[in-house]
Order: sequence, then structure tokens, then C-alpha cells
Amino acid sequence: MGIRSDQRLYLYSRAAEESFQNKRLSRNKCFCNIGCLWKVIKVFLTVLLVLVCSIGSYFLWSSTPESADPTFDFQPQTSEPWREEEIEEILTQIPQVTQVSCNRFLSPPKEWSKKEEKLSKIVPRVETASTAYGDCTKITSTWVEIPVSKFERGQPIAFSIMVYNDLDRFARLLRAIYRTSNVYCVHVDNKSLTEFQNVSQIASCFQNVFVTKQPVLYEKSSVLEQEMVCLQELWSKKVPWNWVINLSEEEFPLKTNLEIVHILNIMHDFNDIWVDPCTEHGSNSEWIGCQLSTLGRFTERWKSSPLPPFYAQPYKGQVHVVLTRAMVNYILHNEDAKAIYEWSLKTEYSHEIFFSTLNANAHLQAPGSNAVILEHPLKKKPSLARLRLLKRHDAEWPYCTYYLRDECLLSPRELPLLTTSWQLFANKFKPYHRPMGYACLEEWYFTKVVQELSEGKVQLDLRLYHKIYYQHLGI
Repeated sequence: MGIRSDQRLYLYSRAAEESFQNKRLSRNKCFCNIGCLWKVIKVFLTVLLVLVCSIGSYFLWSSTPESADPTFDFQPQTSEPWREEEIEEILTQIPQVTQVSCNRFLSPPKEWSKKEEKLSKIVPRVETASTAYGDCTKITSTWVEIPVSKFERGQPIAFSIMVYNDLDRFARLLRAIYRTSNVYCVHVDNKSLTEFQNVSQIASCFQNVFVTKQPVLYEKSSVLEQEMVCLQELWSKKVPWNWVINLSEEEFPLKTNLEIVHILNIMHDFNDIWVDPCTEHGSNSEWIGCQLSTLGRFTERWKSSPLPPFYAQPYKGQVHVVLTRAMVNYILHNEDAKAIYEWSLKTEYSHEIFFSTLNANAHLQAPGSNAVILEHPLKKKPSLARLRLLKRHDAEWPYCTYYLRDECLLSPRELPLLTTSWQLFANKFKPYHRPMGYACLEEWYFTKVVQELSEGKVQLDLRLYHKIYYQHLGI
């Protein structure tokens, strides 16, 4: 039988009372004795500390949300399935690969024949909205008009999208993630005026898509500054979004909007901000924090910078994050967060330091900070937001055909991994590297959307995400 909090408080108070009664008889003798007085103070402070910890523990556990219980059964939301004729109409809109069946690439690459390897290098023909960027009627005619469920309408998501120089990939990404319930902020490299105008024309066709008012010059501003511009403008919108997810044109979703909303609800009020464990090679290496790694090259990113304010410990992470609305409010309006932001701009790759440092320093009290990161900073935390294949982890996926700056460029070879991944988005795709992989993933994604609509529910076992967040991470 455990001792209840009220019993514990009573025992602590009785212990304190008896302690002081025993010392009352000798108070006159030792009042002037500094050593004896110090002992009395130590006893008093010890009892006070125990009381404070007990009370804090009581309120912490009594306020734990129901979804933090490992036995909590999160039931997926269902809706009325769409009629067959409506599904048939949507099927005519989804992008499809015509030269080859994409199912040929869904087995592990080690099982491929020479024919599959040859087919994986074909450049597919897929119609996209970017070919008609000057005409909203033509743009929307190539768009898959995906209906939004009542559950999705009540849980809007804000997206921040970076566009460097590939209008086609931006249009295809937006086409996949676009829902009328969400809001989309796009920031474009203003070095290319034509590209900026084309993106602006696509955005103008939709009421909930906008291009940032402030110009973005990638040579003169950091990625973090660009992300902050979108956060500020998204905050000013009337759409009551619950989360922000940042993307780039080089990414593509692995989960539908309905699946993402369900998953984010399981996360409850936590952010998804990854802390890089700084391993040098492979999954069998010892996972250690950047700040304790004597050989970790990542610490060089802030070594020459001033010390961070508020005794904050720097953590290297990623720019790819999922932020709660409360976290965005904290980032934009809290003075401590503003100070950490200004300090981050003085470091190298500030976008990979700012979010993770805020999230992993408990005393900064950032809303939605992950409990495991706060209590056990050295524990490996999987990234929910992105699937990225890094060269230093090549033992986990040995089939990559090309690495760019130590990151795998995704191709048809990665389709078996992408279509079974539990993560939300995949990074990174380049149009010049085996684009059949991107086209087949796009076809697979929209086929899954149609299946959702026809059955009126997500095609996903949500217990996996409950396990990730409440059992694996120990929340």
C-alpha cells in the first residue's frame, strides 16, 4: 500500500513538530552557539524542502492528462463514407504513373531484378498545377479536391513552406497537403522574381494560402529568421490553428491530413522537436548529448558564440518541428525566448539550435516541452516530424543510391521504407535524382486518401503512436 499525499504531508508535519519540540529544551543553551543554530536551520530547511516536493508531486500527477495514461485507448474518429460516384470522380483527379506499376518498387531493393532497377530510373510523366500557374481555373482543374471531415475542421493545422527554386515540387506538395480547414504560409527566395510571382499566382487561387509580406533573401537572412516571419504572420491570422508544421519543397507527406490530426491529438500538448544525439556512426554507437561529447563536431556551432542567456544549455536539433499553438505564442512573445532567439542568430546553423534549445531546457518552461527530454536529455528521442536518412546511420538503410551533404536523396529504392514509416513527412527529394520515387509516393498517398474517404476512417493503427509517446518515451 502506498502512502497518499495527504498522509505524507501529515507525517512530514508531525516529524517537523516533534523535531522542534525536542530542541525547545536546549534552545537557551545553544542559541548563541552558531553550530547548534545552523543545525536547527538545516532541519527546518530539510522539512520545508520535503513539503514543497511532496505538494509539487501531488499537483503534477493529479493534473496529468488522461491521454498520458499508457492504457488510454484513443479511438479514431469516423465519418460517413463517400458515395461510390463521388469516389469515382476523385479517382479521375489523382496523379498516376502510367509507364510502370509502382507496386513493383514496394519490395526491398535486395529482392529487385535488373528490370526493376532499370524501371526505377525512368522519368515519369505526371501532370501538375505548375504548368498552368497563370490561370486559377487550370490550376484547380489539376487539383484533387479532398473533402474535409468534421474532426479535421475542428483541428486546423498551420503550415510554413519554404520555396527555393522548384515551382513544380512546391505545387505538388501543396496539392497533397491542401485542405480548406488549414492555413498555409509560403516564403519564397526573392532572388528569383519570376519564381516569386509564379508562387504568388498559385497562392492567390486559394483563400487560405498566402505568401509572406516580408521579402526573403536567403543570402542575407538565416533559415531561422525566415521561419520566424511565417510564425508571426500565421499568428496574426484568424484561423484558430492548433499546431504549426514547417516544410520545404523538397519534402512530401507520408500521412494524410486526417491521420496527422489523429496523431497530433495523441501527442496531446507536446511539441515534436528532435535533439540530435550526435552519434558518429550507426545505430550501435553510444547515444550521447552534444553538450557532453568531447568528440562531437556539433558543439563547434556555438563554441565561438557568447554564452547563451539564462544558463541555457545549447542542444543541436533540426529545423523540422511540430509546434503547439502555446509554444508559438511563447516563442513570439516571451522575453526569455526572444533572448534565446537573438543568441541563436549568433551561432552557426541557428535554425538547428533554437527550437531544440528552448524545448530541452526545463527551467525555460517552454509550453509543450517533452517530459523525457527535460528529465533525460541523453535519451534517444525519435523524430515524429521527419524521416531523414543520414549517411552516419547507413547501417539502418543500406540501399541509398546517392547522398547529398550526408543526407540520402530519396528514390524508388526507399519506397518500401517510406510507405511503412510512422513519421509524418519524408525529406529529401530532388527532381534530378530518380524522380520515379517521388511520383510513385505521390500516387500511393492519394490512393490512401481515396481509401479513407470510401471507408470513412483512417487506415492506420493509432496504437503505434500511443506506444511511441507514452511507453517508449515513458511520458
